[in-house]
Amino acid sequence: MKKFKRYFSLLLLACLCVYGVYDVYAQVENVNKTNAYDAYYQTLDLNVDKLTFEYNDVITEELFADDDRIVNITHNIQNGILGTYYIDYKLSGVEEKYNLLVERYVRQEVEIVDKTAPVITLNKDTVNINVNSDYDVHENIASINDEIDGDIAEGDGTNYNYVITTDLDTTTTGSYNVNIKAYDKNGNMAESNFTVNVNNVKTYSVSYVSVDTSGNYSAIMSYLMNDMGLNKAASCGILANMYYESKFNPTAGSTYYGLIQWGGGRKSNLFNYCANNGLGADSLEGQLAFLNYELNSSYSSVLSSLYAVSDDEAGAMEAANIVMRSYEGTSGSGRDTLAASYYVS
Repeated sequence: MKKFKRYFSLLLLACLCVYGVYDVYAQVENVNKTNAYDAYYQTLDLNVDKLTFEYNDVITEELFADDDRIVNITHNIQNGILGTYYIDYKLSGVEEKYNLLVERYVRQEVEIVDKTAPVITLNKDTVNINVNSDYDVHENIASINDEIDGDIAEGDGTNYNYVITTDLDTTTTGSYNVNIKAYDKNGNMAESNFTVNVNNVKTYSVSYVSVDTSGNYSAIMSYLMNDMGLNKAASCGILANMYYESKFNPTAGSTYYGLIQWGGGRKSNLFNYCANNGLGADSLEGQLAFLNYELNSSYSSVLSSLYAVSDDEAGAMEAANIVMRSYEGTSGSGRDTLAASYYVS
């Protein structure tokens, strides 16, 4: 019996030793697994920086991080609304040694900002006025608008308004700069400039004549003013030349042809332009479109001069002479007087 107890005690001691060793091993393994999990968890990251979008950007998930480990994306972004938002990425991966499923959430900050300046739209880059004219520089401002804040009013230039700075003296001839700075509510600034030329008054001796406003006169006048944006005086200058050349008849002439009596290469250009644009070279529509094309391309300096004439009888006479000399390439008398007569008719 004593011998049995002795063996039993030894067996029990051996079991305890084995169990103790196993327990220590288990504890070590648990620590190893925890360390492995933590180490893998740290690598399960996107290392994403803060994202910044303009308020009018279209924000979609395709703009977010692209990674095979991402299993889900959530966010609170509201397109078009300024502010700070977040994107949450759920990442998932398997630690290889212990086959541990590891998940981690990564947050990325997103800011929607306004970095777009207001838009200043001017009627002209250069304004010509006569000395001692009653001219207000505001007349040349078509609009000042911000996509978020809307129309911007004049103020002191400190915030959400615009300010004009100029040394314009309408009593003294010369060229003057007008500077406009506009600010939106988020501190973005736009700047624009235009020139005002103060000129000596040109005097003309006008002997008015009877005018012919029949036929295509009204349609041509409408196109020049509404489609091309010329003032009445400049339009009358062109009309006076057309009357002398063709009496507003687009089929007038042969070697020299049409409203302007285009000849040589310019006549060929008329027919080619109309053919390429689906227009009739013998039509009023086709010839006015070609006139517009020529004045905006090879005769752009003529167009600039026409835009600059004053909108009065003197401007009409000046426009007629500009067209006669620099566009028609001819000389003579009577066209300026006819243009002034058209203006007052």
